[in-house]
Amino acid sequence: MNEKQSTAFQVGYRAAQAMEGKRQPGLKNHPFSASLLMTVPKGLLPRLSSLSVKSGQLTDLPAGAPNSPMKEYKVVVLGSGGVGKSALTVQFVTGTFIEKYDPTIEDFYRKEIEVDSSPSVLEILDTAGTEQFASMRDLYIKNGQGFILVYSLVNQQSFQDIRPMRDQIVRVKRFEKVPLILVGNKVDLEAEREVAGADGRHLAQEWGCPFIETSAKSKTMVDELFAEIVRQMNYATLPEKQDQCCTACVVQ
Repeated sequence: MNEKQSTAFQVGYRAAQAMEGKRQPGLKNHPFSASLLMTVPKGLLPRLSSLSVKSGQLTDLPAGAPNSPMKEYKVVVLGSGGVGKSALTVQFVTGTFIEKYDPTIEDFYRKEIEVDSSPSVLEILDTAGTEQFASMRDLYIKNGQGFILVYSLVNQQSFQDIRPMRDQIVRVKRFEKVPLILVGNKVDLEAEREVAGADGRHLAQEWGCPFIETSAKSKTMVDELFAEIVRQMNYATLPEKQDQCCTACVVQ
């Protein structure tokens, strides 16, 4: 990070408000723009924004750990309205579950994460699933480096909606092997399931990407999800001669 970033802790506006237990309107500026951020001096907020993932265990980064060069990645969360994109993102960033969320707002969050002993900064764009924002997706996709495609296990239509979104990613990026994870959310509502796990696994195999079933409410596989997208982006930066991640896997 540059000197300015190293002296200030930047978090998404709504993430900061969530930590304070407040509800504020979201931001509607261009994705991954500095105008989407509020800057808070270090020490004024708890270290909710730091997470370490090592050998499958999640721990806070040590408060006195030296500043290491960090990779910065832009992650875009896509999916139909009501599938839990915002709930997953806020659960990951703040450790809290939100029952209700404004479906017409797109928000930006920033969080530090350490995966496999490698620190990174994630800039996460939580997109609206409503049709009125569909025209903005090309811009989001163009700027994004990793993509999380979310459907609801209790909504078959949301599973159908996810395919054209992936097609749009491939079209904009002009590349098939984009860092991407297919996510079936709301596994806590198993009794209401409409989309079989086998369907999700089959689609992930077709796309050659990982597949994860999550629950934002119970935080099931939420941290693992974001750790895995970091791994996917790390693999994408490796020289082609090195082995890449498996073409399709189920993260459990």
